[in-house]
Amino acid sequence: MLFRSNEGAIKLARKFGKATGGEKKYKIITMKNSFHGRTITTLSATGQTKYQKGFEPMTEGFSYVEMNNVKELNEKFDENIAAIIIEPIQGEGGINPAKPEFLQEVKKLCDKYNSILIFDEIQTGIGRTGKLFAYEHFLPIEPDIVTLAKGLGGGLPIGAFLLKDKLKDYLLPGEHASTFGGNLVTTAVASTVLDEIERRKLTERAARNGGYFKRSITKLKKSRKSIIEARGMGYLLGMQINFPAREMINALIERNIIAIPAGENVVRLLPPLIAEKKHFDIVIKAIDEILAEREKNEK
Repeated sequence: MLFRSNEGAIKLARKFGKATGGEKKYKIITMKNSFHGRTITTLSATGQTKYQKGFEPMTEGFSYVEMNNVKELNEKFDENIAAIIIEPIQGEGGINPAKPEFLQEVKKLCDKYNSILIFDEIQTGIGRTGKLFAYEHFLPIEPDIVTLAKGLGGGLPIGAFLLKDKLKDYLLPGEHASTFGGNLVTTAVASTVLDEIERRKLTERAARNGGYFKRSITKLKKSRKSIIEARGMGYLLGMQINFPAREMINALIERNIIAIPAGENVVRLLPPLIAEKKHFDIVIKAIDEILAEREKNEK
C-alpha cells in the first residue's frame, strides 16, 4: 500500500506540473539513498540502484541529490521540476535525518519554481519520531503532500496521502484508485489507531523514551568501540557499528529482540509506540553483552 501513496503523490505532482508549467514540467528530484517503493515508478524514485537492478528501464524523469547537499540541490533544480520528494529521516538509507538548513533551501527553490514539496512519511509518520508527523520537527517548513502507510494501519495494509487545499483539483476522481482502496476494515482500524495514539499520548512517549534510548546507546558508545554513532528521532533510531549490521541483528534475534538493517552497518531500531523505558533497558543490556563477547573474541 505504501506504493500506492507515493505513486499517487507522483501522479498528482506531474498533473500539477504540466497544468501550471507546460509539458516539460514533469521532472522530480529525490534523494540519493532514498527508498520510495517497489513499483517501477517508485523504484525509479528510489535513489539506490541496488533496488532497480534487473527491472530496467526505469520510469524517465527522476534525478537524485545527496541529502543535505545544498550545492548539488541548486545544480539540479530548475523550472522543469514538478516536485521534490524527501524522507525527513531516510530509513533504508541508514537513518539519516534531513538538516533544517537543507529543507529551508528546498522550500525556497520550490517557491521560486512553483514546485511541489512531498514528504515521504511512510516510515516517519504516525507518531514514530515523537510528533504525529516528522515534518513538525522542521516547522515553519511544511510539505505540500505527505504520504503515509505502515503505522497508519496498525499492522493492516493501508496507504494514504494528504495534500494542501491548493492541489485538490488536479487529481480527479478515478484517476488514482486501488481495488481495495477505502476498505472499510482497514480505514476503521486507521481511525482507531489515530484515536488511541492521541488518547494514550503515544507521541509524547516516543519523544521522551526515544531520547532516553538514544542517550543510552550514546553512553554505551564510550565503553564499546564497535558503536560509531546513534542517530534518529523518537522511536526511529539507527545504531551505526563498525561491522556488518546483520551480525548484530542475528545476535539480537537469539535474545528474542527483533531489529532490521538500514544499509550495511546500521542497525535499525523501531520499537512499538507502546514501548517503555524498561524495554529499552533490556535491549541496551543485550547490545552491551553482544559487543562485550565480540570484543573478547577479537583479542
